[in-house]
Amino acid sequence: MNRTRCQIDRCSLISCPIGEIQELPDYYFQQSALKQTKKLFPDYKEIYSEVQQINLQRLDKAWKRFG
Repeated sequence: MNRTRCQIDRCSLISCPIGEIQELPDYYFQQSALKQTKKLFPDYKEIYSEVQQINLQRLDKAWKRFG
């Protein structure tokens, strides 16, 4: 995870692959990962969980229409 993080005002000059995605993340996969996400990114605790779930639903719907 540290390979993909950089300072906010600049981009990395080196492209580092993050690896293969084992399974396509759908709504239920991401919803179950919300608790872990809040531990990794404490600022997410300030966002209401209903708002996060609605955004995941929108993202899942857009992803299904795109693919």
